[in-house]
Amino acid sequence: SIASINVDAKEYMNLPTLVEDAKYYLQDRVFQDLSESDHSSVKITSQNLDARLKLHACDKPLTFEHRNASKIKGTVSIKVACRSPYTWSIYTKHKVTLEKPIIIANRSLPKNTVLRAQDLNTITRDIYSQRNGYSLDATLLIGKQTTRPISKGEIIYSRQLTQAQMIKKGDSVNVVAKVGNLSVITSGTALSDGSIGEQIDVENRRSSRIIRVEITGKNAVKVLL
Repeated sequence: SIASINVDAKEYMNLPTLVEDAKYYLQDRVFQDLSESDHSSVKITSQNLDARLKLHACDKPLTFEHRNASKIKGTVSIKVACRSPYTWSIYTKHKVTLEKPIIIANRSLPKNTVLRAQDLNTITRDIYSQRNGYSLDATLLIGKQTTRPISKGEIIYSRQLTQAQMIKKGDSVNVVAKVGNLSVITSGTALSDGSIGEQIDVENRRSSRIIRVEITGKNAVKVLL
């Protein structure tokens, strides 16, 4: 009867509302770990409780607890408890995702390809379910060199890349030496391989002097003063 339904509604917890309250508690906890700009990328899906479950209504606010102190992501359990007039507790299950545009290959990339902007694209994925080493910033990958073939559409991981060799042993290089506002450019021969930012020795072709330089680009180096 309608009267008995109303008694039940007062006597027992509304399970969908309980799950929703746990979800909001979880969302607040997740947002604490993230910058505000990421909040809109968070998605939390909650598992319904068994409709046959009867939990006595509380006369005090429910308590919520997440015991794991680490960053909240993936599948998460939230403990919901009542202290009065009946004592009970139950775990609600939720899945937390953070969807971001991850860098992928825009075409098939053979081994030893030096990446350019046109080689890269993005795909939106849950970063919490990804292995470490993906990139969200294409500019960090441009100029890197692939260490193995990468298929079109494949997520590009840092372990698949290395610094591209800008100079090989025996290459002719332009050596720039700066003194104040004055730049002097001379030619030299690289005595070893190297990538941007690395230091190598170069033989000055005019003087045959060995100088220590830093690689700044393709066949370009600057003298370390």
